[in-house]
Amino acid sequence: MDFAADIGILVFVFAALAVASSWLGAYARIVSFAPAVFFGIGGYAVAVSNLRGGSPWYGALGGGLAAVLLAAICGLLFLRGRGVTFTAVTLALGALAEPFAAAKAWLGPGDVFAFPHRIGFLNLQFAAKWPYLLLALCVFGVAQALTFGLRETRPGFYLHALRTNFGAAQDLGVEALPPRLLVLVVSAFVTSVTGSLFAEYALGVSPHALLALPLGADIALIGLIAGPRWPWGAAVAGAVYALLAHLLPLHPDGIAGAVVLGAEALAIVLIAVLRPDGLFTALPVRARRSPMESPA
Repeated sequence: MDFAADIGILVFVFAALAVASSWLGAYARIVSFAPAVFFGIGGYAVAVSNLRGGSPWYGALGGGLAAVLLAAICGLLFLRGRGVTFTAVTLALGALAEPFAAAKAWLGPGDVFAFPHRIGFLNLQFAAKWPYLLLALCVFGVAQALTFGLRETRPGFYLHALRTNFGAAQDLGVEALPPRLLVLVVSAFVTSVTGSLFAEYALGVSPHALLALPLGADIALIGLIAGPRWPWGAAVAGAVYALLAHLLPLHPDGIAGAVVLGAEALAIVLIAVLRPDGLFTALPVRARRSPMESPA
């Protein structure tokens, strides 16, 4: 029973991460290597709360707001145009996050920071695993609902226009920054909250588990694979990734790990450039009416 709960939690956690990442890669057509940074911010926010005896619920909220602030700064500074500079900046953030957390004493030990056992709802710790499974399902449900909302609202249609023909959309008066900035900050918040939940479920954090660059590349890739044509595609890709990650060592140590990461980065770039609609392009798509049109 515990094994099934563990699998279910991982599936819903990575499905939520994939959905949040897809808003950037599949819908906004910008590549971000920073999902692990926002994921780690959420995890370390509840870690600091546990260290100081505070409630992890406040830590999760504070981590989400910190992730939103960082995302907003990066977006406002680097998300104009086609987003190439933004991708480079997020790659640098992803590479620096793990050594930064490992070097800061106020973030706990550099290897593993285990939380004290404080069973209780207010402490976000439970004797059984099913409450974590329920919370992970709730986070995923909110993320998926936001995906359906994005597809049927004006920012979603602006993103579709920018993704289809960036230059023509701008000529028609569609500004790239506002809808992209919106999905960026919402994605950062959802990713951070998911990181907080995962950290409490694991009863600890470590820079390698939450902030590693390969994790950010994984989340970016699974967010791109399905594309925007099928609204459940990112969730399915995230669930499959969770199962594979539980069974196989996807990122070995040493040179082999560097080769895998390089191949993954190349795959991200190729999908973003050559297959912006993802790998599920054969799936049928229901015709959608723009919210700017009047009903018949």
